[in-house]
Amino acid sequence: MKCVRWAIVALAVQSQGLLPAAENGSVQGAVKYIGAVPTTEPLKLSADPFCVKVNAEQPLVRQDIIVNPNSTLKNVIVYVKDGLPAGGNYPLPAEPAILDQRGCRYEPHVLAMRVGQELQIINSDKTIHNIHSQPKANDRFNFSMISDKVKPQTRKFTAPELPVPVKCDVHPWMQAWLGVFDHPFYAISGDDGTFEISNLPNGTYKLGAWHEKLGSQETTVTIGPGENQAVELTFRGSGSPAPTP
Repeated sequence: MKCVRWAIVALAVQSQGLLPAAENGSVQGAVKYIGAVPTTEPLKLSADPFCVKVNAEQPLVRQDIIVNPNSTLKNVIVYVKDGLPAGGNYPLPAEPAILDQRGCRYEPHVLAMRVGQELQIINSDKTIHNIHSQPKANDRFNFSMISDKVKPQTRKFTAPELPVPVKCDVHPWMQAWLGVFDHPFYAISGDDGTFEISNLPNGTYKLGAWHEKLGSQETTVTIGPGENQAVELTFRGSGSPAPTP
């Protein structure tokens, strides 16, 4: 398998693809992180007693840079940016994408979904939350959910867009990021820094990678029939040495 290295970014993901086909391949790898690991001081939640109570045993910390124990990076969106065959027909997932408000934070912090897929927004907390999206290519939404007794709300996006910020105007520390795609070839790095974008037709692709703090990257990968390509990515944080030319 070929190995592609990025000087500044590292990725890890799980993907959503089409029905399996023997002639299709995949891209998989891990997102490494080099640099100082950010401090994780507890967030100040005193403005809402419920948030203080529900996080008493495990205080909330910032989620903008999460470095896993194995020095990999969480919450990087990896996706096919260019190279897909023209006229591809990719059925939408039967299940909605879910954005929950639980423990006075958004779960998940980073979410990827499809254009036209239903986004189901839930409030699992016994306190009020406000869901305020800030897209540029899609219609905005801004509404409140007063408690966990409120029924889930649903929304859809009509155009691809990355990123779509979502914030809570009641709790300023609450932030989520959405990636909206017109195909199923994307993934988000998780707790072990690995990723896989599966069921890709053979061809040459431009891959994109996005992180909310460390920016965006691109690379090219070629996949033959039934071939699995390894991609190793490295994001560099503050205090990291410059990459070797």
